[in-house]
Amino acid sequence: MYDAHWKKLDTPCPTESETESWRVKRILLTTFDTADAELLVEHLLPSWHGLKTQFDGDDQSRNPFLVELSETLESVESMVIISSSTLSKGSAPYPWLWRFITPAMVGMEQQAVQHAKLWMFQREALEPGNEDTLELCLSSANLTLSAFRDQVQAAWRCVVSLKRETEETETEQHLASWGVLPSFLSELARQCGRSAEAINAFRVLLGRAQCPKGVRFIASIPGTYSRKELEQRPLGLEALRQVMPETRGIPRVFATAPVVGSWKESDLKAWLAAAGCAPENFTLGWISRDVADFSGWCRNWILPSATARTLQQCGAHVDAIRNHDGMNLPRLHGSHRPGDRRWLHAKLYGFSCGHSHCLLVTSANFTPAAWGRWTADDKLRIENFELGVVVEKGHYPFKTQSLDESEVFVREPEFVELPAAIGWAEAEWDGQSILLSYRIVLADVRLDRVSIRWVENGLAGEQVVQPQVEERGVAHRVGIVWGNVSQVPFEAKLETTAGSMHFVPVSDARPLADRIKDPLPQPGLDKQTEEQIRERLLLRRYSGGTIAEDDRELEEETDVSDIDSLPSTSASMSADYGVKAFVQARKWFAVIDNWRRRLPAAGDSVLRDILRHDAEALLQYFGRNRELAKEPGDRVAAALVAEELQHYLDSGDCT
Repeated sequence: MYDAHWKKLDTPCPTESETESWRVKRILLTTFDTADAELLVEHLLPSWHGLKTQFDGDDQSRNPFLVELSETLESVESMVIISSSTLSKGSAPYPWLWRFITPAMVGMEQQAVQHAKLWMFQREALEPGNEDTLELCLSSANLTLSAFRDQVQAAWRCVVSLKRETEETETEQHLASWGVLPSFLSELARQCGRSAEAINAFRVLLGRAQCPKGVRFIASIPGTYSRKELEQRPLGLEALRQVMPETRGIPRVFATAPVVGSWKESDLKAWLAAAGCAPENFTLGWISRDVADFSGWCRNWILPSATARTLQQCGAHVDAIRNHDGMNLPRLHGSHRPGDRRWLHAKLYGFSCGHSHCLLVTSANFTPAAWGRWTADDKLRIENFELGVVVEKGHYPFKTQSLDESEVFVREPEFVELPAAIGWAEAEWDGQSILLSYRIVLADVRLDRVSIRWVENGLAGEQVVQPQVEERGVAHRVGIVWGNVSQVPFEAKLETTAGSMHFVPVSDARPLADRIKDPLPQPGLDKQTEEQIRERLLLRRYSGGTIAEDDRELEEETDVSDIDSLPSTSASMSADYGVKAFVQARKWFAVIDNWRRRLPAAGDSVLRDILRHDAEALLQYFGRNRELAKEPGDRVAAALVAEELQHYLDSGDCT
């Protein structure tokens, strides 16, 4: 990042834009706030996967869009989202999301705050000659609608090629090139319960790629550390000792973050010493009181008055990010429009010495919770998971101007958030029972009631259960018998004797071969409508056709035996063949050929399960045409095609 510029954060890197050439195999996402289901379903997931069907916000386009998205997500081997808390209001309106995504929460072993914003995507090449890739994105963005709609973020992105095989020594060299990042992933996995294996898979991927040159990672991991431990693995503010360029000149640090914590003078000087900067050469890029006219800034930026005094007493500078001409709104860079009232959520730290510069793009606010605070017994206490990347030659992007003490915008934290009664929880369903695990953090509080929310044929329901609680170390476990696969559980509602309520998504842990046979548990989507949509998508996928532009046709009773509306996949097909049944058979055999062409690229069990499921659905389609087609010739053609497809299935090529 040498110059700041606008770019949409929800789009994949340009090298990955050809969705037919790659498949998203694994996804890891971290966020502080609970992930917003609407953001994921309506924006991020369709963008990342190149979805063809559009969702226009109305009922007519919703069902085809959701069904196609669900079919696309079936090909993802694992998708994990890590956050700091359980859901506060439930997972509506898309309860089926946890069929494809495993929600993980930090804090299984100890209280922790997950504040890092890391996205990782493994993409598998589907064409010969292409390499698998790993994309990393570090930013300041939470997975909420507000983060993308109302805020301006800072992000760093890279894509690296993954070697198919590496020697043990080469793997260790690759892991070492990523610095603290593999260790950060291991610690996340340790705090997230059953999701550990899926998280650690990304650590393994780092062993198949070399970190880009000129890149270093800075991390904070919750815990209390001695100086000896920090020498072996620098974390928090101690990691800053690696950042300042080692050249002749005066070391300077510029920092901007929307939240500044309560800093004592000793803590602030410890941070500055680790950064290699004298107090008088430290500048906090901030906002003036005039920005209070803009609600997004004044409601979300925090600088306690005591910290402002500490900064000034130490000799540090609190300057304003330069405003637009004639306006009080900060101007973030040359392309920033004066009318843009989104508020800045980025966390940026610029380091310079002489003519050398580097920039830290991170999730860490300027707070002791993020960077750590030295205790009385000379140990560093860190509360948050944080992650950032140092980019060589990167410049602090903002121009600043001096502020008088009376002009500095100050705002006290409005409240101190009390710890939740349940500090960690997870739930999964294997088709027979629901296993609920949780950790209560408040004394004299226990679980009072558990309710399971489910969906069946488009209708949602809720059932109170009486589980048996089993204590296992610091956590409790609850086993709930749930063998009714027609009522798909999607959420557990936990109520405690303290009066608190927690919503825990229920992950679907059944094998993919079982899950893809079930209807999509979406309220308002009945089984018959879903089957019609899935059949259209199936024929489009293997015929080269496109779904009807008027999606209302999908809601009507149609003659699904009529495939004439689908375009031919062979230029040689024409009416010259004379026999309509022969032409129909050629079209249907082309569908089978397109299905067969995907077999060689289906290297793992996930894709082969999907291909087998599609083949079985095609057999049902041809079977209906064999019995119900209006023309006798079409019935004969359907029988021939079904026999051919059954032969491929029986040969074992799809197992």
